[in-house]
Amino acid sequence: MDYRWAGGNLERLDGLAVELAGPKPDVIVAVSEPAAIAAKRATTTIPIVMPICGDPIAAGLAVTLSHPGGNVTGLSQLKPEITPKYLELLREVQPKLRRTGLFFDETRASDKIALQELRQASNVIGVDLYLADARTPDRYAVAFETLVKNRIEGLIVLASAATYPHRQLIINLALRQRIPTISGLSEFARAGALMTYGPNQRAMFGRSASYIAKILQGTSPADLPIEQPTHRCRPARCSPARPRQTFSARFSARGPHRGSTALEVVVLVGAPGRSRTCDPRIRSPMLYPTELQARQVVTIHQRRAD
Repeated sequence: MDYRWAGGNLERLDGLAVELAGPKPDVIVAVSEPAAIAAKRATTTIPIVMPICGDPIAAGLAVTLSHPGGNVTGLSQLKPEITPKYLELLREVQPKLRRTGLFFDETRASDKIALQELRQASNVIGVDLYLADARTPDRYAVAFETLVKNRIEGLIVLASAATYPHRQLIINLALRQRIPTISGLSEFARAGALMTYGPNQRAMFGRSASYIAKILQGTSPADLPIEQPTHRCRPARCSPARPRQTFSARFSARGPHRGSTALEVVVLVGAPGRSRTCDPRIRSPMLYPTELQARQVVTIHQRRAD
């Protein structure tokens, strides 16, 4: 097996894809949406399997999910449908949330669609959305300065090939400003983000192996439907080995914790039960943890008076 890694530099992807396509392998596995786009530019005949992709149709990688119609197939992580939940989860821990920042790659088709979904959701629930271009890490410091000047009370980071390699830098900037952050990959929580919400990507990679097997057995990628992990979304908690986001929040919890005093949240996990979205004003087919209540905070303590 031969492989290439761009090291977070997306400008290298086209050249690396050409290198991989040169020896005419049986299958190319592209582990991100930009990598899949670069691979498709490099070859229209070699089958390409993508374990993770935001919106393959918007990215021009497939005609439809059921019939991709080209040489690219795999799994879509449903980012546009998931992103409105980020606002809901931030609102659960910040009931008075009014200003939220968004770290995204404005050149990615799936990020643009996710932005549209977030704008619609933010208008519905009355949250102002402030944007920060996250294409390259040299933009991060200036972007954060702008977000801080806008007094954001929460931060959404769209996980992508641009933000994932630099997740620690992003989270460190948020930690310094004590801004609660949510993203779509559990690795962001391990880096210190408050929580993440998204598909089980390890399972998605495992599932992509079945695509490779079918292609090697003679199935055309054009006939392999692109799957969507609609039942694998869950909040992920932070790793105690990493610095963790803490902030003062008042829970409007149901049950025995109603009216509890302000708590300092250290780690959050989701409820064991699942139901449709908590906020009926935001429509989405994704399953969502029933609620985030004070009893589900792994580590909490009363804030000490100064």
